[in-house]
Parts: sequence; C-alpha cells; structure tokens
Amino acid sequence: MKIKSILVILITIIVASSSYAQQKGKYLASMYYNMSFPVGNTSDFMDQPSFAGVSFDGKQFISNKTAIGLLFGWNVFNKENDGLQTFTNGAVYGQTASYINALPFLASATYFPNTSRNAKTKFYMTGYVGAYDILQQIQIGVNTLENNNWHFGLAPEIGVYYQAGRTTNLTLSARYNYAFSSGESLTGGDSNEHSWINVNLGIGYNSW
Repeated sequence: MKIKSILVILITIIVASSSYAQQKGKYLASMYYNMSFPVGNTSDFMDQPSFAGVSFDGKQFISNKTAIGLLFGWNVFNKENDGLQTFTNGAVYGQTASYINALPFLASATYFPNTSRNAKTKFYMTGYVGAYDILQQIQIGVNTLENNNWHFGLAPEIGVYYQAGRTTNLTLSARYNYAFSSGESLTGGDSNEHSWINVNLGIGYNSW
C-alpha cells in the first residue's frame, strides 16, 4: 500500500472519531523537545546523537483510558567525517559532513492503564503508524550528495504525564522510530531502513 493511501486511511479514521471525542470533552495538545539516538542502519551512517529536534501532537479521548491523535516532528542529525566515505557510485577520502533530516507524520493510539482521571501522574503507552520523510545528505566541499525518500514507519512509545497545573501538563517519554526500507541507500547498502530512539521532554495543554 502506498504512503498516500495509508495517510488517507489514518486521517479518515481520526475524522470519523472526532465527533465522539468532542462529546467526551477531553483532549491533549503538546509540544516536545526531542533528543535522538540513532540505532541500526542509521547509526552506521550517523553514529552521533542529535539534540536538535521538535515535535507536536494532539490527542482526543474516545474513552476514559484511550485517545487517538496525530504527531508531526522534525529531527536533525549531523556529523563531520574525516577519512574514507563510500557511496553508491564510488568513494571519497577526506573531510565531509553528513546530515539526516527526518520528518515523521504519524497517527497515534494511546492507552492510559489503571489511571484515575484526578491523578497527577499518568503513565501511558502509545503506538504510532504513518510516514517518514527522510533526507540524507553528504557535503563534499561545495558539492552535495543527497537522497530523499518517503518511508512507511512504526513507533512504539512509553511515557508519563505530570499534571503541573489545572490545564498544564509536563511529559517525559521514550519513542522507538522504525522507518521501513524505501528507495536506494545513499551509501550503497542493501537496505535503506532507518531507526532511532527519541527521548522527549514536553509541555502541553489538556482539558482534564
């Protein structure tokens, strides 16, 4: 199934459920600072963590313990290299700079287990599914090699909300992002999948 078809289905599900969620009158809207740690194939290309990331999400409750929503984000990885670098069509020796810009567009389903509505601390589990727009770049002097692909992806997350005020919450969470292989690898590998772990610090508004 193509990425566009997946997004249409996910958005349709959310829109169809929105009227029910509005009747419940409970929602969350949050902004996060993301720290990112590459793993798997991504760490072969970029073995340094990133501290440049941001994401936004909104959730509407469809029951006392279950919410659905959307997340959009932007994570930037960068690294300076000195040595031999291999690519699909050759190799170069010397100083280069590598970059990854990853933009997730994900739908979510969140579950709050055994959580009282009045509890200040609320643990949760979220499953994300959707698309990742991932741009890889290698800068060699004034020249730039790049590879831009859309990937279907999944992301499980665990975290905790803390009710800091009547309508304000703070969040700490960890999310594992996995983008399935799509297109050709910039460095000539057999797979162009990507994966990284986000540690997220957030602040948000809620209707609890």
